[in-house]
Amino acid sequence: MLLFGFKGRATRNFLILLVSMHYILFIDRVNLAAAAPVMQQDLGLSNLALGLAFSAFNYSYAPFQLVGGWFADRFGARRTLTVCGLAWSLTTIATGAVTGLASLFGVRLVLGMGEGATLPAATRAVSKWTPIEKRGTAIGATHAAGRLGAGTAAPIVAFLITWFSWRFSFHSVDSLGGRVVVVFLRGSAPASAHHQRRARRIASH
Repeated sequence: MLLFGFKGRATRNFLILLVSMHYILFIDRVNLAAAAPVMQQDLGLSNLALGLAFSAFNYSYAPFQLVGGWFADRFGARRTLTVCGLAWSLTTIATGAVTGLASLFGVRLVLGMGEGATLPAATRAVSKWTPIEKRGTAIGATHAAGRLGAGTAAPIVAFLITWFSWRFSFHSVDSLGGRVVVVFLRGSAPASAHHQRRARRIASH
């Protein structure tokens, strides 16, 4: 696995968590599309109402990309990612409890806030905690995990809906996201790339 080419256990653990976060993030992003036909029938939503609920995500996602970058610069990537992860984990779980258009629109709006802020914070984390010669690999790994999550979301959600219910699919999938956030919060952050380079220079003398 490419991630094991990174030196330092803390750096590798950080990247594994970040890759896991991207995987779950993209499942959360597209799981509504997989569950939409069943949800639409159960909640009595028209095509217009369902389209409005879909669009809520993007209304908040775009501006919160800027907000997330600013927060990561101001308060640090780790704190920002923790808050973002909790936001999209809790709102995805809450999606399983919606009762109509208003509540569905609201949770999708908050989901867009959390996910929009995640990606710039994750990029800052990679730039801070990985050496410059490995950053392309690290970013590539996170992006690949995200697309894998998007690709596997439909069969995962379809299986859960078939055997349980669409509400259970939202509850169960993002219980994993909450666990990743807890591990990320409790784990020790790796030394910054600058400190890693400095330590290597000192060790070489």
